[in-house]
Amino acid sequence: MPKPSVSPSVLPVLAGMDAQKGETVTAVLYEDRRILAVEPGDTSGRVFGAAVDLGTTTVVVEIIDLSDGRTMAASAGLNGQARFGADVVSRITAAHFDPEKLSGLRDAARRTINGLLAGAFHEAGIRPPDCYEIVVAGNTVMSHLFLGLPVATLAEAPFRALFSSLEPLEAAACGLDMNAAGRIYLARTSKASSEAISRPDWPRWTSRTDRSGSSSSIWEPTARSSSRTAPGWWRHRRRPGPLSRAWGSAAA
Repeated sequence: MPKPSVSPSVLPVLAGMDAQKGETVTAVLYEDRRILAVEPGDTSGRVFGAAVDLGTTTVVVEIIDLSDGRTMAASAGLNGQARFGADVVSRITAAHFDPEKLSGLRDAARRTINGLLAGAFHEAGIRPPDCYEIVVAGNTVMSHLFLGLPVATLAEAPFRALFSSLEPLEAAACGLDMNAAGRIYLARTSKASSEAISRPDWPRWTSRTDRSGSSSSIWEPTARSSSRTAPGWWRHRRRPGPLSRAWGSAAA
């Protein structure tokens, strides 16, 4: 396995552990290519994610144990964007004609998700820093508003989205309460602004539309589970999805 790169935020932690050689540590790796964090002790069993169904009316959050795919807790509530309009057309209109309302819609979605995450984290007995991955699924309009993107192309014919899929986003870019080194995935959306049916599932799902115009969500696993010993100071175990952990001695 090629040596992974190291996030700059990890360097001070590594420097502090250098004087404690022989101590067991756990490294959190992203797609085997980048070390996102280093934690003292063996925390390989504490790797969590969240699935968010960002609906126009209701938002649902599930906390997932990434080591085995179990749902640890779930929470649901009304979408705080409702004060800008009860449906997507009203919200598109509000965001299109008033940039401040676009920001307000973005912030309302994120506050709603964070409030539900807080309750679900408490129920599951975990802390936000234990959550390294979040998948957000919603229709095309909800996805744009969650990111605070202009909706002009959704307001006028031919009603085209700015994106149908995105690369994983860094946690800091989306304002969600999770590990600062974590990643956020947006489920694939339709290129048109039609409503897409989405369901909370893990590790990621995509919305597809058939010739009749019916939309559905297809679960797409991101990796197979396997176990092996990697060269160097860590032992690596593959987790479902792109996130994995390695643990071993801090000694070289």
